This record gives sequence, C-alpha cells and structure tokens, in this order.
Amino acid sequence: MSFAREPRQLMISLMYLVLIAMLALNVSSEIIYAFYRIDETMERSNVILEKTRDDLVAELEEISQTKTQYIPLIDAMKEIRTITKEFSNYVDTLRQALVTESGGYYTSQETVNDPVLVGRPKYSKNKDVPQRMFVTGDYGTQQRLPKAIELDRRIQETNQKYITLLNSRWDNGGIKATIFADERKQEATIANVLEDIALEGSESYTPSEGEHRSWAEYNFGHMPVAAIYPMLRKFQNDAKVTEFNLINFLASQIGTSCCFCYEQFDVFAASSQNYILLGDTYESDIALGAYSKHKKGSRVLVKGKELLIQDGKAMYSTRPTRLGKHSYHVDYEIINPLTQEIDTVVSRDFYFEVGMGNATASADKMNVVYIGVNNPITIVKPKSYTQVYLEGEGSININESGKYIVKVNQAGKTNLVVANPSTGHKIPFLFYKKSIPQPSLQLGGYTGNDGEINSNLFKQQKRLLAVLKDFDFDAKCHIQSFNLYHIPKREDAVEYTNNGSNFSTEVLHAIQQGNTGDQYIFTNAKALCPGDKAGRYISSLSFQIK
Repeated sequence: MSFAREPRQLMISLMYLVLIAMLALNVSSEIIYAFYRIDETMERSNVILEKTRDDLVAELEEISQTKTQYIPLIDAMKEIRTITKEFSNYVDTLRQALVTESGGYYTSQETVNDPVLVGRPKYSKNKDVPQRMFVTGDYGTQQRLPKAIELDRRIQETNQKYITLLNSRWDNGGIKATIFADERKQEATIANVLEDIALEGSESYTPSEGEHRSWAEYNFGHMPVAAIYPMLRKFQNDAKVTEFNLINFLASQIGTSCCFCYEQFDVFAASSQNYILLGDTYESDIALGAYSKHKKGSRVLVKGKELLIQDGKAMYSTRPTRLGKHSYHVDYEIINPLTQEIDTVVSRDFYFEVGMGNATASADKMNVVYIGVNNPITIVKPKSYTQVYLEGEGSININESGKYIVKVNQAGKTNLVVANPSTGHKIPFLFYKKSIPQPSLQLGGYTGNDGEINSNLFKQQKRLLAVLKDFDFDAKCHIQSFNLYHIPKREDAVEYTNNGSNFSTEVLHAIQQGNTGDQYIFTNAKALCPGDKAGRYISSLSFQIK
C-alpha cells in the first residue's frame, strides 16, 4: 500500500492500521477455518457442476450426429461454456492478486503445527487489503479503479453475453423443431431465462438493505481476506450454476417437438453373426425396443429399397445363392410429423452366414479342381477349426479376398481336410483332380464350321489359336505345331509343316496364293495347356475360299 509523506497524514495512516489490526484480532481462528471450509465446499461443487455439464454436452453431441438440426444448440452450449470459463479465469486473477497483496500463501515450512493452512493466504484476518483493493482503489503505487467496480462490470458483461447468445438462436429462421423456430416466443423465453441467471452484481442490490452502503462496500468493505477469498469463489460458482441452467434449457429443446408415441414393446436381439457352426461361440446384443404400430412417421430401407411396414415392423427376406458371409445395410428414417422432414436416420450393417452342415468346402467354378491353374475354394467352418490342408499331392493357401486357392499337378483324387487342432477332429472333403478340358482350334474367331471364308479375311490371318471355350479359369493353351494342306482348285494338295502358333513364311505365302474354290485344311495341331507334361492333339479346321 502507499503511505502519505506528511507527518500528520502519516500518523493518521498508522493509527488507521492499528485500528484495522485491533479489529482483526476480533476474528477468531475458528471463523477463519470456517471460511476455508466454505471455499473447499464451493470448489468441489464447481467440479461436480463441470463434470455433469461435460457429460450432458457429450451425450447431446452424440444425438446431434443423427439429428443434425440440433448442431446449433450444441454450438451454443460450447459458447456458453467458453463465456463462463473466461469469467472464472478473471475471478482467479482477483483471488491471486488478493493473496499477493496480503502477503502470499502459507508454505509447509511456515505451518508445521497447523497443516490445514498450507496453500492458504497469509494474514487471513487482514481487512485493510480487501478495503483498498475492492472499495477505495488506493493500493499499489497509484490510485486505481476499485476491483469491486471492475468485477461488477464483468458480471454485467458476462450476463449480457449469455442473453445475446441465446437471442442469436432465433436468427435466420431459428432452429427447426425447437422454440427458436417461433419468433413470437422469443421475448417470453428470454424473460424466463433471466430468472435462471444466478450470477448477480449491483443491478439486483438495494442500498437500503445494506444500510445505504454501495454494493462494493456492502460485499467487500472492511472484510478480512479469509472472507473475501471464498466470496470470490462464490461468484465463480454462481457463473457455473448459470451456465448449467442455460445448457439444461438448450438440452430441453432437443427432441421435444418430435411427437412420437411408442406404445408397443418387444425384445430384440442383434448378432454380428446370425449363423454359426459347431464349435463357434454365439454372441448377441439383446435390448428392449419401443415402437409404434403406425407406419406414419418412419421408413425402413435395405440397400436403398423401402420395405413394407406392418404393425410397426418391417420384414426383410433374401435367398442367397452362394455360401459364406453376407451383409445388408439398413437405414431407418424417422420423419418429424410437424415438418414432414427426416428428423433422424439410424443406420447399421447386419451380417449373416450361409453354410451347409457342420462345415463346407466347395469349388467356386465346379466340383473338381484342375491341374495347373489356381482353383478358388470357399470354405465355411467353425472358428475352432483352424487347420486346412490337402492330403497327398497339391497345396492350399488363402488369398487376399479371403478365399482359399488350391493347386494340383496330377490327376486323381484328393481330400481337402478341415481340422480342429485342439481336439484332433477332422472333416474331409473329396475332390477330383482333372486336366484342363480340350481346347478348340480357331482362326481369327472362326472354327471352320462355316465351311467357306472370305478371301480377303482369310489372307489377313497370321496365327492359329487354341481356345478354352466356356472355361472360367484364367488359363491359356499354346499351339506347339500343326500341318497345313493347300488344295488348289483342280490341282493336287500341297502340305506344309509349321512350328508354333504364328504362321511361317511358307504358310503365309501359301495363304496369299489362295483363290476362289481353293481348300485349306489345318490338321495334326498340338497344344500345350497348363498342367500338361506334353502337347495334346486338338481338333482340325477346314476352309474353302469364296
């Protein structure tokens, strides 16, 4: 604090300090401790309010993920939380300044005999510092605005921010399905909200009730530090109570205009796997569901197709054509009867398994496996049956798509075994190993069945192909050799031998010499297919030039 330099004024100041000290002696230690207990109680109350507030906002944020029209309400809650935090931080600076001006906090070394005081303000009975800081403003090195007046202004500004924020929710047509969509209710709503504001300053103070003292004098005048310390905490508590009341008011608007009556109840079970095999564990979520028998107000779509709703329930049915895991996506739309707009969309994916018996293994192409190619196999089995292998020659591996790939090199039979290593139980499946079917000889897409071929088209050809017709596997056969017979009209046949599928120079020359009526016969063609150890003879081709 500052002291007057005039001897007379200095004497008056010293006498004032002595008087304050004498008054401080009248404040007992029990009262000081009582103030501290009040401060601790309000601090715990603030923590409880903050946790309750955060839990409520988090729950409403989750609701707003499907009811997106309520996002402006969630945003308002967060802004209210920010306004309160700014005010609370400001009050913390006042509490810190009060302690600093009065001599700081007690340390553990200073309160060996009284650990309750650790972290508490020193000189708790001091009444001079609060008087100068909050009422007169003559503390430090110069005259300042009293902190009580500054605090009062911050209280008014904070409350005005709350009201301005709420009023803004009516802007641009407001928020549908809430009170903020009706401008006629704005004035009355704000009037009701004002009653929930617990943070109060001088505007609600009547001087006659405080012996005609000012609000600052009544609250802070000649009060000890121990009393002002929890009083400032109370202003923080009032702000948090106000914040909680306003957030509760906003929360009450979420879903209040959705006039659905759920008069029917049933038990529903949803499982991630609606079909299991022996040895698997079945798990299911079971819940009590409430629904309405009336179709109006909701739509159920599976894979984008709307289902018929009867007595509040929709039935989905499908007839799978393959084994293994299947899924379907459900969108449940709830329509607001007041606005006739979609109010909520609940989406979920469901799964079910299609199998045959205890375990199944089936070839995706046919009921055989072919030599020299990748044979995709679908296996549906219990989770505990972790071993899958082939008996004898061949291999089986799982690929990126989750299917098994079987490879064999010899004709005959093989057992595909699904086994449980913990129990030793095995389930064998018999497969036949066969060579790739016989390919057919083709020339430019022609098989020779037409008999005649256009001269220009024929002379454009450069090679023969061995084609696996109607064979779904990714397999190709290659021509090793063939013979060509050119039979000019009214002349003897000329034979040519060709290695590979591409025509040799002699064969190309013979083809270019063809005239109308000439015959060409491709025969003794040998093709090598995947899995073959030697080439195989395939069909012949015969053409007549027209």
